[in-house]
Amino acid sequence: MNKLFFKIVDKIAKKRELIILDIFVYYCSYIVSKENIDNLLKNLNLEIKEKEALNSFFKIIDEEDVEVIINNLMEFVDDYDKASETLSLFFTSFIPKDILLSKDADKIKDSLKVYPKEIQEAIIKSLEMLSAVKLLNKNDKKEIIKEVIRTILILIKIIKVMDET
Repeated sequence: MNKLFFKIVDKIAKKRELIILDIFVYYCSYIVSKENIDNLLKNLNLEIKEKEALNSFFKIIDEEDVEVIINNLMEFVDDYDKASETLSLFFTSFIPKDILLSKDADKIKDSLKVYPKEIQEAIIKSLEMLSAVKLLNKNDKKEIIKEVIRTILILIKIIKVMDET
């Protein structure tokens, strides 16, 4: 059943000239920024059935095993360079816009100090891995994309727990 929702979301994404990882990243970014998911659904100009499908997709992301989500998402990833660019956008949710625009690595690292050390390290490691994707072979690219998706899923689960406490 989950695979069906991934296929539907992939079609919804393609209809809007996006990839499934765009919708995944948008959703995860909304969790980090604590914005209302309804705003995401409005911004995508969805039909009622599409909204229902995306809500089911979001529920799967929230509740399903991390490896199952990764495997399902990876079925729709064929351009690893594009995937790395898309996934890197998720991490901008953690960095203030003015600091991000400065492109100063030290300032960016300093801005992450508001998060626990493990989260800081996960963000930095993921960004470093994503920046190397274009230099690697296809198999290594695929493994990095999978690892970064895993990190994102773990981070949003941690953030949800932190928000509840």
